[in-house]
Amino acid sequence: MNLRKAFSLEKQRLSDEYDTIRKNLENKEDELLALEEKLNAREKASIEIDEHKASLDSKTHEFDLEIDQKRKCLDDQLSSRVIGVGKKEVEINHKEETIANTVLILDKKLEKIKE
Repeated sequence: MNLRKAFSLEKQRLSDEYDTIRKNLENKEDELLALEEKLNAREKASIEIDEHKASLDSKTHEFDLEIDQKRKCLDDQLSSRVIGVGKKEVEINHKEETIANTVLILDKKLEKIKE
């Protein structure tokens, strides 16, 4: 009977040890699952950040292209206006010379008439 009692005690000890090991493994598994969830969340956040950065880079590039195009258009318009103003200046100077010559001619005629 001592042998049966010893066997029963050993069986109970092994059963308790098994339960302890199983609980420890379950706890470790729960910890690993929690860590895996955290890692998955970080990875998802990292992917979202990368996608946002890519989208922002794309929009920035499009904006830069649009700004460059508008700047070139404004430069062209300004150049056209400068050329137009230059032509008007030449035209006005020519008219001033013509008027000045006409005034001189009229002054000379007036002098002749007075004589």
